[in-house]
Amino acid sequence: MNKTYSFFLIIAIGLLPMLLTAQANKVNPNGYNKFYYGNKQISSEGLMRNGKPDGYWKTYYVNGKMKSEGLRTNFELDSTWVFYDDKGNISKKISYKYGKKNGYCVEYKFVGDSVKLNTVVAKELYVNDLRQGISEYYYDDGKLFQQINFVDNQKQGKGIEYDKNGRIISLFKFRHDIMVAKERINRYNKQHEKQGTWKEFFPNGKLKQESYYRKGFLHGYVKTYNNKGKVLLSERYINGELYVEKPSDKTKVDFRKEYYKNGKLKTSGAFKENVKVGVHRDFSNDGKVVSAKTYSSSGWVMADGIVDKKGKRQGEWKYFFKSGKLKVIGSYKNGRRVGFWKFLYENGQEEQSGTYSKKGRPEGEWKWYFENGKLLRKEELTKGKLDGNYVEYDDNEAIVAKGLYVDGLKEGEWYYHLGDIIEEGNYKFDRKDGEWIHHYEDKEVQFIGSYLDGDENGVHKYFYQNGNIKMLGEYSMGKRHNQWKFFDEEGVLRTTITYRLGEEQKIDGKKIEKEKNRK
Repeated sequence: MNKTYSFFLIIAIGLLPMLLTAQANKVNPNGYNKFYYGNKQISSEGLMRNGKPDGYWKTYYVNGKMKSEGLRTNFELDSTWVFYDDKGNISKKISYKYGKKNGYCVEYKFVGDSVKLNTVVAKELYVNDLRQGISEYYYDDGKLFQQINFVDNQKQGKGIEYDKNGRIISLFKFRHDIMVAKERINRYNKQHEKQGTWKEFFPNGKLKQESYYRKGFLHGYVKTYNNKGKVLLSERYINGELYVEKPSDKTKVDFRKEYYKNGKLKTSGAFKENVKVGVHRDFSNDGKVVSAKTYSSSGWVMADGIVDKKGKRQGEWKYFFKSGKLKVIGSYKNGRRVGFWKFLYENGQEEQSGTYSKKGRPEGEWKWYFENGKLLRKEELTKGKLDGNYVEYDDNEAIVAKGLYVDGLKEGEWYYHLGDIIEEGNYKFDRKDGEWIHHYEDKEVQFIGSYLDGDENGVHKYFYQNGNIKMLGEYSMGKRHNQWKFFDEEGVLRTTITYRLGEEQKIDGKKIEKEKNRK
């Protein structure tokens, strides 16, 4: 997404076809010109003034498709230039002023069988050839993926990541183009239940509400703020229930039993204001539990399955969404999950499935699915631990993670495809070990460096997509050490920072004065 056209590449776009065909074309130094490839296919056309391109120019691929078009004013790139791939699809639109990028650079990706399906995948703001302010990056379907703030072409300050439903799922913090913090929020666990920190924001980016979930239930404090950051309300929840120290409502829970004529227990269960709550059991005439249902505190059926007199789940059980739709189906034996279990989304699509051993541990192959039915993940387990091949897919069925687990630990070669970056390297006892290489999707190297027992070790190099070095430095015991150099996309050194075991000592040769504690 971060590819840019360097000054030399822009010059080449306008002049290379002419240079290659100058001997075969008559040049009008002050007027309209057309230049051709050796196969007589037009290569470029436009106005010249004093022997140099000026005015509106077009360039073409050798197959005749448009390559680029745009205006030159006083010989310099001006206004919006449009770039195409060799099939005629728009690949980029770049705004220029006085020969430099000024305005938005918009990158497109062809994702269908029609030019109309070109979708925006990146929108970056430039001022005098440097990215400044908020840049936006998108999924292939056009939905917003990330917003990143830039200062002088380096990531700086806050960043946001969204899922395909528009929900914020990550908050980033950058410093000198390096991610220094990442917070995962608004996430679901493997059972598709809300888990961990959830946050809502006002349109101005201020925090609106902050809460914490445990297995789908609010647990802990829920804080609500106004758009100036002041706390308006703070409430405490325990397992989904609002906690009130001195409840005014002392509604009595009534435990009821019904008997057969012979005096044997027929039904039992609790009621709250005549609403069923908790476990309700039905018994046979000989005293065996024949059915049972579990109700929520508000009276809807959460589960249907037998709980014996000892309080252990037995036989087939079904769990339900509040809507009444089936959520989970599987069997218990003496309170342990056994055999085949199936978990569903509320739309009825399978969410995951697999087998539990006699000891209630996940065993063998388990499969996970997206809500649209496409395969999300395949994993192998032994005695409840990941053990064997593991592969995970995105919703376009492309592999995003692949490797081997041994007794719950990552081992050997692993592959990741995260966003537009491909990572490959080795694990030893679940820790990165040896050389790791990251590639852009076009196979250009994005990073190369080594790890030792999970810690960064030795020289690490990062590259822009045009192949130029981005930053270079050394790690010692997992911390930055000695001199680190930071470059712009044209290969110009921008910043040098000297570290001593992770602490900054100098920036561009100037010693950092550290504040002393004052009593």
